[in-house]
Parts: sequence; structure tokens; C-alpha cells
Amino acid sequence: MKALLLTGPSEFELRDFSIPVVGPQEVLVAVRSVGVCASDVHGMTGATGRRIPPLGMGHEASCEVVDCGPGSDRSLCGKRVTFDSTVHCGCRDGALAE
Repeated sequence: MKALLLTGPSEFELRDFSIPVVGPQEVLVAVRSVGVCASDVHGMTGATGRRIPPLGMGHEASCEVVDCGPGSDRSLCGKRVTFDSTVHCGCRDGALAE
């Protein structure tokens, strides 16, 4: 998969990454579209300390569940979903960071 990473103030790189392995009670989502808002622009310029490179930008996304791990609700596969990027378990933090 490809991801556009913020690597420094106003600097981006398109990089290839392996598709993550789905663990127990996890689902894998594919981003189908993503919005860019003012907080992304502030992060891109380095005007805020909340975005620390390397970082995938865009936190307002429309996704599709493309794989369901063991113990997860398999009826979710194929569903359209979104997420709240401020609420997470922390288990995948930095998945796109090197």
C-alpha cells in the first residue's frame, strides 16, 4: 500500500508499506477518501507541535472494512466506516512511522 507521509515542515514523501496483518479482534480498513482541514494545514507547516513527522496526514476519512481478524465480527467485512482519530487503543500507533 502507499501512504503520503509528512516528513518535515511542508515536505512529503510517497512511500510503500506492507499491508498490516490483522490480529485477533481487529479489523483492517482501507481508506477510500480523506479530507484535509485547517488542523492538517497547520500540522503541515509545523505551526503546531501536535503533528510529529514522519506522519500520515488526514484524519477525516471514509473507509471500508477489508479484512476481519479472528474473534472479530465478520459481518463488518465490506461495510463502510469512519473513525475518530482521537480515540484509539494505542496498539497501532506509529504503524506508518519508521
